[in-house]
Amino acid sequence: MSEHIDGHNKVRVTREGSRVRIDCFQQDIHNQWRHVYGGLHPESVLVTSLESETV
Repeated sequence: MSEHIDGHNKVRVTREGSRVRIDCFQQDIHNQWRHVYGGLHPESVLVTSLESETV
């Protein structure tokens, strides 16, 4: 699991088999984390091959 907090935003990335779950949270006025997005994505969507890039 990877987690990044930047001010009032938190992103958590976890691996589930060959898929990647991305969950996003925002901190409310009571300093509680509110879940605002969650998605399970194929790993291939998030990986960019350097070989396919042209300069």
